[in-house]
Amino acid sequence: QTDEINLRKLVEPLIERKWFIFGFTGFVALLAIVYVLSLPPSPFIVKTTFLKPDKSSVLHLNKMNYLNETMESLHSSFLANLNKKTFQRKVFIEGDYLTKLNKKNKPIDDVDGYINGFLASISIELGETSISGAGSSFEAPCSVSIQVAGTKTSVAAEFLDDLIAQTNNKTVSEYIHLINQMIAARLAEISLDRKLLILHKKNARLSKIDELTNSATIARSLGVIKNNFDQDSINSSSTINVGDRLTHPDWYLYGETALLKRVEILKNVNDEEEFPEIDRLDIEKIRLESFNIEQDGINAMQLNQTAFASQISYDNKLILVLAIFGGFMLSIFLALMMNLFKEDEA
Repeated sequence: QTDEINLRKLVEPLIERKWFIFGFTGFVALLAIVYVLSLPPSPFIVKTTFLKPDKSSVLHLNKMNYLNETMESLHSSFLANLNKKTFQRKVFIEGDYLTKLNKKNKPIDDVDGYINGFLASISIELGETSISGAGSSFEAPCSVSIQVAGTKTSVAAEFLDDLIAQTNNKTVSEYIHLINQMIAARLAEISLDRKLLILHKKNARLSKIDELTNSATIARSLGVIKNNFDQDSINSSSTINVGDRLTHPDWYLYGETALLKRVEILKNVNDEEEFPEIDRLDIEKIRLESFNIEQDGINAMQLNQTAFASQISYDNKLILVLAIFGGFMLSIFLALMMNLFKEDEA
């Protein structure tokens, strides 16, 4: 019982120092009021939102089977380009936004620092898939925002819309350029394959011409002028059966006249005619050369909301309430400490 706290003994020093408590609390409240009044004008947030690209854009990119993109991969490429400070700076400079932000043409000591400060305020928030109801879902949009001060919200909104549009064009152009590179590489392969096939066929034809020419020379030297299938000599001992073809050389079977005729025919053959492999390559070449992928209609994102401005408001009432409450509690603590030190001195 001797250790129990006597509430009356605690309250009495607070009552004795009530003016100190009220004075200290009032002083803290006054400081809070001065702080609130000294706050700069509330900044603005300029924000735009967008969604993942639609399926038609992905299908259009993949229709030649050179790419195998998804909505997620296409959108990731868009976000990667959007987050590049070098590209943001390029859009800022090419759009002459420095002049637009500084309409009064005030001298700027550090232009690079001014631009970097503006670009540093850009923040990207990624949306996530949100579940709504049984078995249904929707994509929460991604957003890009810039924090600006004063009356520059219209310029910041213009910059954001321009940045989003140019990033989309850049991303799609990169994919189209990649497809065109793949098509060009395939056309080069087709050209090389075609030349090799024609060369192979030509070499085979020339080899056959040499073989038949040599056979015709042998036939002439042995007096075999006509073929050995002459019906007038059917009873001749030199007559052979067709079934015996594999056991006799060409010069013996056909004779010089037929062999030279075949040589003449082979010399006039076009190596590109009646060649299924070359026909197939030519068809593929025509298809690739006629393919023209247009950037219109292909997007790496879907714009959900053009750039708009909203002001960040300070909660002045909350600041004052917290200051008064904190000052009041601190004044009570100080009053108790003052009483404690007084008892120690006594």
